[in-house]
Amino acid sequence: TSLTVAAGEIVGIGGLEGQGQRAFVRAIFGDLPVKSGSVLVDGTPIPTGSIMRSIRNGIGYVTHDRRGEGVMLQASVKHNAALASLWLRQKYGFIHGEQEVHEVNDLAQKLDIRCQSIDQHVAFLSGGNQQKVMLSRWLMARPKVLIFDEPTKGIDVGARASIYKIVRKLADQGMAIVLLTSDMVELIGLSDRIVVFYEGQIIDEFMREEATEQRIMQAASGLKRGAV
Repeated sequence: TSLTVAAGEIVGIGGLEGQGQRAFVRAIFGDLPVKSGSVLVDGTPIPTGSIMRSIRNGIGYVTHDRRGEGVMLQASVKHNAALASLWLRQKYGFIHGEQEVHEVNDLAQKLDIRCQSIDQHVAFLSGGNQQKVMLSRWLMARPKVLIFDEPTKGIDVGARASIYKIVRKLADQGMAIVLLTSDMVELIGLSDRIVVFYEGQIIDEFMREEATEQRIMQAASGLKRGAV
């Protein structure tokens, strides 16, 4: 199974739960081993099987499990946001603290993170604001490719709309977006192109104007065979 995402494009990944799509994106991010094939960013192969090497080569991953493996609830907004990009501000073993504070405050404003200050613990924020903190972590790492795994899971309608605007704006600014979601409205509404997984491989592909819930569900159920 092969997937290409262009700069400025949102590619949605659909399919029934457990068809291999999450393992696929986690392997791209370096969280799972790649047994064969390769991952390329800007045409350059990057080492696989290492999250840190993926981050340093421009790949970010907003996990579906926000509270379990995403944010650290008892840590501050600043600490959570800065975690994936410490290497960018480190010199001779020291972190440039002033730069870090400036960048986190700037992103908190741009993403409209509702917090008392960036020193507030994330546990006291709403689900939508926790999601934005997790997103700010990856934006601070300056990714070229950003994987969103169930980006609006467990957040309210208002926060969903805010996340959608952010995702679209990132794509408009030239970031390549991979969107893994089980929400059909989200999948069709946000994606420029949709690929559908079935039994571990991409079985069908639709452009935005071709995509309907019926066609996606037909492919996701294996009724249309013949891997893309």
